[in-house]
Amino acid sequence: MSAIIRPWITPALAVAFLAMAATGTLMLLHVKSSMIKELHERIGLVFIGVALTHIVLNWRPLSAYFRQKTSIIAALIALALVAVLALAEEDEKEDHHREGQKELREHHD
Repeated sequence: MSAIIRPWITPALAVAFLAMAATGTLMLLHVKSSMIKELHERIGLVFIGVALTHIVLNWRPLSAYFRQKTSIIAALIALALVAVLALAEEDEKEDHHREGQKELREHHD
């Protein structure tokens, strides 16, 4: 079965990535369309499935690659970046919530 899937999985992953990048960029640029959002979400699910299949089919070379020191450092940097961005998003949400609460109190006074 993997002999049938293997030649198609990397191109499928590349196409799914490009579609995600295109729809994500359009949403970032505030192109308002429910179709773009829907497409982005559905392609995202396809991307996850294709990526997991790619990982399973290429487990040996990937695991060897991620044992290298530079790969470990790159992974740690990526995780740190995700953590910083997630925390920044939470802080922004809390600030927005506090501003809303302040406006409500001022409106009632």
